[in-house]
Amino acid sequence: MAGEYHSVMDKEFAPNIQEIGASTNPFQHQTEALKARIFHGANKVEFSFFGQGKTNKEQPGPETFGSREREDMKAMAEFNKVQTSTHATVGINGLSGFNFQNNSFSSEQQQQSLDELKKAIDFASEASTGGAVVFHTGEGPRSMWSTFNKEFQLHDKEEKEEVHYLVDKDDKRIIGAVKEDAYIFEPQQKIGKDGDKEWVTKTDGTCEIDELTGGKIPVYEQTKQGDIDVKKITFKEWRQREEEKMGKSGLNPHTFDNRKKITKDFFKEQQEAQIQYQLGQSRIYIDHYKKGLKQREKLKEALEHYKKMKGAMSDEDWKNKHTMWDPETRSFEGLTLPDYTDPIKHLENKIKDNVREIGYGREIALGGIRAAKEAYEKVKNAEFIEEFALEQASNQMAEAAVYAHEKTKQRIAKGDTSLEKNPLFISPEGWRPEDFGSHPEELRKLINNARKKTSDTLVKQKGYSETKAEKVAEQSIKATIDIGHMNTWRKFFVKKSGESDEAYHKRFDNWLIRETDKLAKEGLIGHVHLSDNYGYNDEHLAIGDGNAPIKDFMAVMRKNGVDDFIVEAGSFNPMSALPDAWEHLGSPVYRVGTPTAGTPGDSWGYFHQGYFGGTEGPRFVVGDYSPSDDYKGSPFYTGTPLE
Repeated sequence: MAGEYHSVMDKEFAPNIQEIGASTNPFQHQTEALKARIFHGANKVEFSFFGQGKTNKEQPGPETFGSREREDMKAMAEFNKVQTSTHATVGINGLSGFNFQNNSFSSEQQQQSLDELKKAIDFASEASTGGAVVFHTGEGPRSMWSTFNKEFQLHDKEEKEEVHYLVDKDDKRIIGAVKEDAYIFEPQQKIGKDGDKEWVTKTDGTCEIDELTGGKIPVYEQTKQGDIDVKKITFKEWRQREEEKMGKSGLNPHTFDNRKKITKDFFKEQQEAQIQYQLGQSRIYIDHYKKGLKQREKLKEALEHYKKMKGAMSDEDWKNKHTMWDPETRSFEGLTLPDYTDPIKHLENKIKDNVREIGYGREIALGGIRAAKEAYEKVKNAEFIEEFALEQASNQMAEAAVYAHEKTKQRIAKGDTSLEKNPLFISPEGWRPEDFGSHPEELRKLINNARKKTSDTLVKQKGYSETKAEKVAEQSIKATIDIGHMNTWRKFFVKKSGESDEAYHKRFDNWLIRETDKLAKEGLIGHVHLSDNYGYNDEHLAIGDGNAPIKDFMAVMRKNGVDDFIVEAGSFNPMSALPDAWEHLGSPVYRVGTPTAGTPGDSWGYFHQGYFGGTEGPRFVVGDYSPSDDYKGSPFYTGTPLE
């Protein structure tokens, strides 16, 4: 018989299979988890972790395993010619530091996430054969409808209720949000006979300047009742008006930056109205404060006057004088005293009251002015959450990329040939569609921005040439594309009017393939995760069991030279995820052995249930010598052809 028996780990006999590896069980000791995957036939394995901070055996993290265990993992992988990569703890939800519980960015949380990523880089430098160190993005909330040109929406009412979040870049908090259905009452500026807007002017003809905004003070139209004339304007109407203005000035109002400028200007106008009201109230108390100071001087003069009067009289005369107060002496410099009252005691009490009133007016006035100016500064400094998160996350990514590069250099200096062939790189993986950083365009921005910062750091701090620094930056940051994560965008994909379900899903599949193809062509993808779902949540089904376009996606990746595929198991397929993947992708692998009752020896189910998770080595035939129905029966009982 000419057929030969081989292990599925023999690359020359199963090249398509050998492209695909598997992640380890994150709840298992990683040495044992690696060994299990090697026994399963995988020659690519990804270490994965759920633990963070101080870890334990139930949820281990990279630091759970010491230097000797890391050496064991490295030696085991190299001896078995297995390529290993690393997935940092899933507890990392982006590097921007956004805290979803209190709607703010935390420097402490940002540092904790970076430290967790560095733990994984340390582990990967000693325990893996190099390559990707994967971490999840999740940099804060953002809208979908206008951000992605009406292709996606968070919910079916987002067109009318879309929310645009703004952040104070100093205290890192969300300070406001512009809702699509928001409105303001806009005062109507007076237009002069010449058609120009009118402004409040000084006697010399120059314009008065608003102390808060630094801008000219407009003259407003008035109603018949004498009130300032205002008109209700919705954000939609505001945007349409501003887009027309931009268009007339030769600008494209539909670019991302210009759309954001229009929204920010509306937010500024919206907040200014409230701030000016607050400032107006403060100005009223300032007037009270000033009047109080003048009143105090009068009271003090009156008190001195009556003290002198008392000093010139006997006690009896003074008592009779103020008891039988006559109209001529009951007032002083406009201050009228009540009848039958001691003027000195009365004025002393009035001065005490005046002191309290001055202090009260002063504090309210100063507090209002201070709050108004601080609020206005926040409005001026407001950034969209996407812009702020991009800057924060890419700064941290650049630091992690330089760290990974330095770790690679250190290991190579110690003679580590595996990292010399396969340097470490950090690999951001878009996760939840609801978060910034998960859309292909956002992932592109994160990587390109972080690469630029990495390159600048290497030039300024390490003395690299710009050419070398750019090359290192490109090598040190490459995305992980998870087809399962990408498929969850399906539930947010906007269906066209009258579109059939079949056409809708096909159009989404085309979008997914097109966008990932672009990323791969641009050299932004270095690692791939494979799992399946039905487009709602990342359930980690066996590939082929959901509706993700996995075969087409893999073909596009291969076409662009990306072939680092890792199958991620789910809750109910930890042992079968890899062979299920081989089956779906048309593997020619079959088990050879004696069939049990009712179970043919060459069935796929018998193959992976009979071997995977077992303790003995594999006995498989592959390729042209695989069993075939054409050769079953006498004299070819095994189904294997004779030469």
